[in-house]
Amino acid sequence: MVLATDDPTFANWAQDATAVQERFAEQDPVTVAGELDVAPARLPGQLAAVQPGDRDRPALRSNGSRFTMTTLIRYLVHDPVHHAHDVAG
Repeated sequence: MVLATDDPTFANWAQDATAVQERFAEQDPVTVAGELDVAPARLPGQLAAVQPGDRDRPALRSNGSRFTMTTLIRYLVHDPVHHAHDVAG
């Protein structure tokens, strides 16, 4: 959306509601593990496709907070590391 739409606003994402709606607890662990192996392999190509002139494209969170493509990418990189640390305890 950030690359395709001027100044988009992202709806709030209710993580817990999504987990219930998508039945995360019932998903096959082997299938999920395979999906988690594939998704990161696509990421470098997707990030390389972001042109330098698009890195500062703005967007809004549902609460009105502004971010850019660059800050979204930083969050994308940070979040898995953060949650891996939480799980490791």
